[in-house]
Amino acid sequence: MPFSAHPKIDPTGDIWNIGLGPQGTIILYHLAPSGQLKNLGMVQSHYHGDMLHDFLITDKHIVLTLPSLERRYGEHGYFSNIHFNHQLPMRVMVIDKQSLTVKRQYELPAGFAFHFGNAWEDKAGNIQFDVSLYDNVDVLHEFNDIMAGRVAQQPTNAHTAIVSLYTSGKVDITHFEDTSEFPRVCSHRTGLRHERLFYVSGDANDLWAHRIVARNINSGDVDQFDYGEAFIVEEHIPVCPSTEEEAGYLIGTALHVPSKRSCINIFDMQNVSDGPLARAWLPYHLPLGFHGNFLTA
Repeated sequence: MPFSAHPKIDPTGDIWNIGLGPQGTIILYHLAPSGQLKNLGMVQSHYHGDMLHDFLITDKHIVLTLPSLERRYGEHGYFSNIHFNHQLPMRVMVIDKQSLTVKRQYELPAGFAFHFGNAWEDKAGNIQFDVSLYDNVDVLHEFNDIMAGRVAQQPTNAHTAIVSLYTSGKVDITHFEDTSEFPRVCSHRTGLRHERLFYVSGDANDLWAHRIVARNINSGDVDQFDYGEAFIVEEHIPVCPSTEEEAGYLIGTALHVPSKRSCINIFDMQNVSDGPLARAWLPYHLPLGFHGNFLTA
């Protein structure tokens, strides 16, 4: 059974995940903290774009965003067969976590996303979530080029967007201008209202990120640190030892290209612009990768 790379753990410790099956069937998983299956469901999405990488939860719902993608068979390479359809809206399915049935659906402008930050809903059932949103799927095809040793001259970048879904059917989207990927929140806020969003960023024409950002999504205020263009910065992970959203650390790796060495960096979550509290250099480089989590001993 398909099982995505981005399971969500809610404040109770329960684990939620999805899997994209054949012909657009989406499998829904609800697991106990021990990993034991508590519930399993399936919904028919009629989505045929193959790429469904991440999703969201609130305290009451699963939120699935289906990008504007179509698979066209016959071309060489997995990503080469995935095409962007500018005429196809992104669809959002809101699924009840108890019954695992679809309760509402929305349409957004055409777009694509790998990764989402967090979602929450108010007492009236209105839902808000944040996402690193692409205007198209060119980034997938750039991966093919990179694997073949070709570097894009004009790389495709995502931007942070805050999406509000109202029970009336209305949709609002707020866009921020800086580039963003790998959005994260404090783990204890998963599915609950949050204020701080952390992500990596760069300049519009950069292939890789060299900056980390802490953004207050309510005020728009930004606290950021720029490693410099000599670094390739990977995902930084919030480490929140208390239930206070402002109290904690960011930990992440960065590759210093000139010296071909990697460093591990720890930041004060409240003062990212001050730079790392601590930095540990490795005598070699770590292969670039995706994703990690911090677990207490």
